[in-house]
Amino acid sequence: KHGFSSLEKESEDKTLNRIETTLNNGHHSVYDHVNVTLNIKNIPKILAMVLNNEHQYTTSEKSLRYTEAIDGMSNKEIELYNKRINLDKLKDNDREYTIDLYERIPNILNAGFQEHDKISVSENKKNTLDRFANEIEKYLLYLNTDEIIPVIEEYKRYNIDNNEYNYLIVRVLDDYLNDLLTYYEYLMDKDVYTKRQERIEVVKNYYQVLDKYLYLRNYYEKINEIDLVLVDNDNNDELYCNDSNDKQLIFAHSNVNISKSRIISDMGSVPHEYYERVYELINGFKKNTLRRKEVASFTSVDKSMASFFELRDDQIRIIVKHMDSDIYCIMGVFVKKSDNLRSAYKSMVSRKLPNISTDDKKQMYIELGKKDMEELEQFVSNNKRKGTR
Repeated sequence: KHGFSSLEKESEDKTLNRIETTLNNGHHSVYDHVNVTLNIKNIPKILAMVLNNEHQYTTSEKSLRYTEAIDGMSNKEIELYNKRINLDKLKDNDREYTIDLYERIPNILNAGFQEHDKISVSENKKNTLDRFANEIEKYLLYLNTDEIIPVIEEYKRYNIDNNEYNYLIVRVLDDYLNDLLTYYEYLMDKDVYTKRQERIEVVKNYYQVLDKYLYLRNYYEKINEIDLVLVDNDNNDELYCNDSNDKQLIFAHSNVNISKSRIISDMGSVPHEYYERVYELINGFKKNTLRRKEVASFTSVDKSMASFFELRDDQIRIIVKHMDSDIYCIMGVFVKKSDNLRSAYKSMVSRKLPNISTDDKKQMYIELGKKDMEELEQFVSNNKRKGTR
C-alpha cells in the first residue's frame, strides 16, 4: 500500500511476517530478487510494461487498481487514482445490493405476470379500438390507481360490445406488463446500479406500475367471471338430444390460417390418454348420442355467453357455441386442472368465431368442418396412446 520506501524502513519482524504471508499465498515472484533490486519511479506505463515482460531481471509492480497511491505521483494524480479505488469499492457494494434486489423482483414479477387472452375483433373496428387504447394509455400516466377503471369505463359510451371492451383492457394490461419488464431490465443497467437515487426511483416506479397492473387485472377477471351451472347430471344417462338428424359442426380456426382448426393445436396440451375420448365426445354430440351428464351449460356476467356450453367427461372440457339452427362451433378443448379453469374458459370463448353471415360463407364453413372432423379423427388415430388408460 505505502510503496517501496516503507519496505526499506520496515522492521525485521515485519519483513519475516511478509515473507511467510507471500509464501503461503503462492506469491513467489518476490523471491527472484536475489542480487539487485531497483526502485524506478515516474516512468511511462509502456516502459513499465516492457520491464515486466523482460526476464533478465525481476520486477514486482504495485497495482494501483487495488491499492491506494501514496507517493511517486503528483498530488492531483494521487487524488484521482484514490477516487477511482473508492468508487470501485462503492460500485461493488452497490452491485451486490442491486443483484440481490434484481433476484427478488423477478419473484414479484412472476407472481403478477400472465399471458393475456388474444382477443379477436373485426378489422373495421380494430383501428378505432387501438386509437381508444392509445388515448387511455396516455391518460393513465397521470392517474392514481383507483381512477383507472372509471376512465376506461367511459369508453363504453362509444357503443362497443363486451368483447371489444375486453380488447381495450387487455391492451392496457399488456402496456403495463411492458413497463414492468422494462423496469426489470433497467435495474441492472450499469448507470442505474451505480447511482443510488436512480436505482431507488426505478424500484419505486416498478411497484407503482405493478400496483396498477394488478388492480386492473383483478377488475378484468371479475367482469369476465364464468360460473358453471350447478346441475346434478353426473348420473343422468338420458340422451341429451333425441333429434334424429346430425348436427352441423364447424370449428374455430387460427386468425392467420383459416385451414388450421384450433382443436388440433389444442390437442398438443391434452394428455394422449384423453385423445380418443375427445373425438368420441365431439362425434357423439354431432350424432346426438351423448348423455345429459356429458353436456353442461354455464353462465357469466357477460350475457352474450349464454349460447356457450361444454362437452365433458372426467377432466376433458370441450367448449361449444350454438351459432344458428343446427350449426354449432367447436371452440376448443382443454383438460381441467386446479389452476387453469377460469383462464382456459376465457381463452376459449374469446376466440374468433367463423363468419357465417351469408349462405355461401355458411356452406363454406360446413364443408371445412367436415374436413376438420376427418383431420381430428386421423390425428387421434395416429397419436393416441396404445392400450387402455
